[in-house]
Amino acid sequence: MADILQADHPTSLITGAASGIGKAIAQHAYKEGHNLILVDIDEINLIETSDQFKTTNKIEIIADLSSYEDISKLKKTVDSQCNVVNYLFNNAGIFLEGRSWKLSSDAWSKIININLLATIRMTSAFLPSMIESNQKCHVVNTASMAGVIIGGYLSPYTTTKHAVVGYTRSLFEELKDVQNVNASVLCPGEVQSQIINNERSSLGIKKFLEDKDETTSAIKDYLKLGVKDGLDPKIVAKEVFNAIKKNNFWIFTHSDFIDTYLEYSKEIIESMKH
Repeated sequence: MADILQADHPTSLITGAASGIGKAIAQHAYKEGHNLILVDIDEINLIETSDQFKTTNKIEIIADLSSYEDISKLKKTVDSQCNVVNYLFNNAGIFLEGRSWKLSSDAWSKIININLLATIRMTSAFLPSMIESNQKCHVVNTASMAGVIIGGYLSPYTTTKHAVVGYTRSLFEELKDVQNVNASVLCPGEVQSQIINNERSSLGIKKFLEDKDETTSAIKDYLKLGVKDGLDPKIVAKEVFNAIKKNNFWIFTHSDFIDTYLEYSKEIIESMKH
């Protein structure tokens, strides 16, 4: 068995790199000497982020990851400019609030395409070359605490984030037979970001904000406040890279959800007993 190689200057591909957690991951990767591939649909903020990095070893790609065609073009661009992506951070995501039966099929398709299918498609596109490289590689998929606990009125977001957790755990188990690639899932709580501010025109999802229910609106407003005062994304990025070094699957950022998860787990366990 050949020794696993460690690239002197590994390449990190980060989706959702224009702001929030993605931006912080890019900043941390830059400090560790990584080449950067920065991907986002938000061109203005992506260029602003990229301008922070005083290196020629970076690529900015404007892409709508809900589009399979955009992902295919992205893959061709990356392949033409680098040999292997060592660290794939599938971080791009959107937030859609609402009751499950109140959103249109188009709204469901939009959030599933971005939050779930983009993660699957990006992994499928880049994982084979990561495995073949025999270099140390890692896939990190961003889910959420909404991927392990459930609350009402956030059905689109909760559904997709549960799916990301399930997909990434399956990937983790499959990669046990691969020597040089590992996978982790990031499940952050409230982190300073723009994700709840889903009225931004660059996201193209304002037309899908269809559920005007009073409770739905109140929960969204509550989350906006939580995110505003949330954890510094730089702390999250540090936790992510610590987990990569330890080959940890789970990456959590907020211990104050423990009691909620215990109650949720207890409900499941008690139901299994009958």
